[in-house]
Amino acid sequence: MNKRLTGLAVIMIFMALAIGAKAQDASINNVTASASIVAPISISEGTEGLVLDFGSMAVGSSGGTCVLSPSNQKRSVTGDVSLVGDTYSCAGFKVDGISGDAYTITLPSTDITLTGDDGSSTMTVSGITAYVASSGAVGTSGTITGGTDTFVIGGTLHVGADQTMGTYTSDNFTITVAYQ
Repeated sequence: MNKRLTGLAVIMIFMALAIGAKAQDASINNVTASASIVAPISISEGTEGLVLDFGSMAVGSSGGTCVLSPSNQKRSVTGDVSLVGDTYSCAGFKVDGISGDAYTITLPSTDITLTGDDGSSTMTVSGITAYVASSGAVGTSGTITGGTDTFVIGGTLHVGADQTMGTYTSDNFTITVAYQ
């Protein structure tokens, strides 16, 4: 019986050692961390300038619109609005960043109010759109090639019936670009 007890004690010691072995910790000491700092995306004035300029026009008794198309940088009118002269321009922007990376453009989502130099007459611009050079289309995304891309914006100016003569300007509005 002592042999049995001795054998049983030996088995219990091995079991205790096996249980203790399962509770042991393991570690690895060659773990590292890394990070990359890349060129920030930036936006600046393009060759067209920062003014969305609808130019000069005359308006009759029923009003209408003047549309400045960013895709062909031409203007057209509807209703009782007539174009005067040929000085107008889309606003233009240059985007700098990581070559090959895509980016998105955030345009104003609400109408922009222009106030006349008399301080009380107003007109609005709606439907701001962008023509992006890298995509060759109207849209809100592009790809930076060679570290840069460009885009221009246009929109629709709503001219009231018998709109008061004068020069109309808006407060500043924001255009934002961000990496996708």
